[in-house]
Amino acid sequence: MKVVLVGATGTLGGELVPRLLAAGHSVLGLTRSPGKARLLEDAGRSIRVAGTACGTCAG
Repeated sequence: MKVVLVGATGTLGGELVPRLLAAGHSVLGLTRSPGKARLLEDAGRSIRVAGTACGTCAG
């Protein structure tokens, strides 16, 4: 299943992302912070980060 998760680096997203990936789902994550998006990518998660949910948000 393909899953879009808004808040992928938040409290709930941090719990859901690993579980969804372990269950074999394809995850597209959104976050407000470019720095947190990079942390997900740097952690080697097989998650596709679409970028920030708000292009004008301050990190």
